[in-house]
Amino acid sequence: MPISASAQFDNLSVEGIMATIRCPICRKTVPFNDPNMPFCSDRCRVIDLGNWASEVYSIPASVSENEMDEADGSSDRLPTSEELGE
Repeated sequence: MPISASAQFDNLSVEGIMATIRCPICRKTVPFNDPNMPFCSDRCRVIDLGNWASEVYSIPASVSENEMDEADGSSDRLPTSEELGE
């Protein structure tokens, strides 16, 4: 089966010998040699940064119950009278 000069793979395409990718924000085509790559412009780069800063994007992680208790200072145990100062 011959390989065509233009192939499409998810957000990567090869047209002739110029490889391109789609901007993750606006989906415009961006050549690999573009200084803003993978974004098409500074505007899209700043929008993406804002999404990370405002926690629109997140990386999932599993957290144990002990780590959650330490993080929020909560515990299932009631304080003793000495801890309460009584």
